Amino acid sequence: MSKISRNLNNFLLKIHKIAPRVFLPKELLEKCSRCGKYLSVGPIKLEKNKPVCGRCFQIEGNPLPAYENLAQFMVFPCVNDVHGCDATLAWGSVASHEKSCQFSPLECPALTCEKKIESKEIIEHFQEEHQDLLITGNQFNIPCSYGGVNEYVNMLALWKKKPLIVKINYSNNCCFCNILTLSKAEQLKYSLFLEDNKKQQSLQIKNIPLSQYRIKHHDNLTMTKIDVIVVKKVLNSENVICTFNISTESQNDTPLNTNLLLELECPICTNYMIPPIFMCAIGHSLCGNCKQNISMCPSCRIELKDNRNFSLEKVTDHVLFPCKLREYGCFFVGKIKELNAHELICQALDTTETECYIKYLSPCNWKGRHSEVISHITKMHSKYFFDINDFIYFDLSIFEKLNVFAGNGGNCFKLCVIFTTNSFKFCVKLIQNKLRNYEQFRYFIDFTDLNGYGRVLLLDGDCIPSSANDDNMNDCLNIPYSLVKPFVRLNNLQFKINIMTIYHSDLYI
Repeated sequence: MSKISRNLNNFLLKIHKIAPRVFLPKELLEKCSRCGKYLSVGPIKLEKNKPVCGRCFQIEGNPLPAYENLAQFMVFPCVNDVHGCDATLAWGSVASHEKSCQFSPLECPALTCEKKIESKEIIEHFQEEHQDLLITGNQFNIPCSYGGVNEYVNMLALWKKKPLIVKINYSNNCCFCNILTLSKAEQLKYSLFLEDNKKQQSLQIKNIPLSQYRIKHHDNLTMTKIDVIVVKKVLNSENVICTFNISTESQNDTPLNTNLLLELECPICTNYMIPPIFMCAIGHSLCGNCKQNISMCPSCRIELKDNRNFSLEKVTDHVLFPCKLREYGCFFVGKIKELNAHELICQALDTTETECYIKYLSPCNWKGRHSEVISHITKMHSKYFFDINDFIYFDLSIFEKLNVFAGNGGNCFKLCVIFTTNSFKFCVKLIQNKLRNYEQFRYFIDFTDLNGYGRVLLLDGDCIPSSANDDNMNDCLNIPYSLVKPFVRLNNLQFKINIMTIYHSDLYI
């Protein structure tokens, strides 16, 4: 037996002699041989006779089930204890806590700074060392030219006294922008308002998801692209002011009480708890599925009995829950009964393998599930993707034809546009998957008056079920150019597509 194995066995014997609910002294806790953190996240393995925790990517290794069995009776400190976190964590809850721990140090977002600081100190740090990177209010200017060189900058802004990281990249006559929060994003969105220096004309880009800050480096594929040449033409100005506003509206305009949903997360599986909900004698709750597999409360290690939390069960009757397939593009929100009915037919459920929809337009060998296509197109074929929440710009002097895809509510749609000197042809197609389509969709085109007269032009049509490579325009909406012409400024046209679901002749957003 190696020295490492003997030490580990001696450590396990020590644990046997200590009461399960006792927080062991830190000097007795073994640490991962790779990352140096406590062995508090499974699976725990031996790699070349050295223990490795579940935080580290492991190619191979021998499991240590004996350690994990004993660890279930222990409580662990947070890895950020040296930064002030005093949380005591049961086995199985450490990883989720570490992801959201407010004491986690982060590398200063300023590109030229290598210091690591705590999130709560970032405002003071910028005020002392990076005053030139502080955004006053919520505005920044977009330069007229960039001299052919990429310019990157990360700045700090405040929203409700909370810090926001504003990433900006100027390159190729475009401004790439992203706004991020240091804490876990709670369905927040931001909008960009682009104005001329006299604030007589404006453009808007709305409902951009506010994500969590991870790294200081820039990735244009994940940032909002602003074509400066087009914007300057539309605004008829060489100087452009960008103002951002933060909103709490969800993508489908259905309010989610994110704080309440966090309280309804099961401490074991992290799924939302729905009836039946059980609790220990102290009051810690967990879902019915997890209750069947354990005998002790994961929070306090007290024996679990069949006590129901009826008060919390009644609360869930009035809570709006998101679809469990939200990460695959479904933004349905509803009460428990509505959610159960929806998830039976959710289009994101389709796991059938499909090819890339762009394959007929641009060679691509990608294959994946239907609900993952939009994510793939966004990352690898961004020029063939449009965001339902964004405005679409055309320079009519060079535009002829457009074929792009978008995702909405777990479904995939294709927008086809053809422009001639006399007319526009619009068509929005629903890309069918293997599941039966229970829903019908209708699209609405909202043209923006770029001349500042406040006129409105709204046209609509049915979304035609189709395949991804079908460019047929027989059922298109044919719009005379004379109807659209009053909304055109300097050969530029702006519009937005809204897609709505129709159930049995009843219209819902």
